[in-house]
Amino acid sequence: MFLKQEYMIHTIQYISIVILLLLLTSCKNEERSNETVSLWPSYNHDLSYIPFDPDLDNPNFEICDSASVRSGRNNFLYPDGNELLIEKIRNKFQSNSTYKNYTGFVVVRFLVNCKNETGRYRAQSMNLDFTKSDAPVRLMNDCINVIKGIKNWKKSNRYDQETEYMKYINLKFKNGKIEHVLL
Repeated sequence: MFLKQEYMIHTIQYISIVILLLLLTSCKNEERSNETVSLWPSYNHDLSYIPFDPDLDNPNFEICDSASVRSGRNNFLYPDGNELLIEKIRNKFQSNSTYKNYTGFVVVRFLVNCKNETGRYRAQSMNLDFTKSDAPVRLMNDCINVIKGIKNWKKSNRYDQETEYMKYINLKFKNGKIEHVLL
């Protein structure tokens, strides 16, 4: 019973974050100085697709069928299970004094292709009230690098068809430490 309630809470939180991201993607990106801008673009206007950026992305990462890329909760498959995935993220993340005062969300999204490879990582930060925030650059880059370090993703199963998909991982921070990982 408790696990069902916890799952429902996580699902509601996830849906809220996705809706907020949809709203934020329509906002114009403000120019910032080089000192505060992460190397990774914070968002993209086409939610189901992350276009290739030669300055950020591995040119060898390929999308087999860009028309079949799914987004959302597409029964993404991490073979070791969600609990172990959350544990891996928590264990790999090292808090740093440059972002010890940060409280809010960092949402990392990426693609999993038909070869079970990941690529095209992007991140966005938000305050606890889901308004746009400027998380420390190092925090944003560290979040992406932790997620990039996780291997063994599987293609999504949807209606008994394997598809490529975009995955969101939501990291909630309190004082620079991961408080929750929402998948």
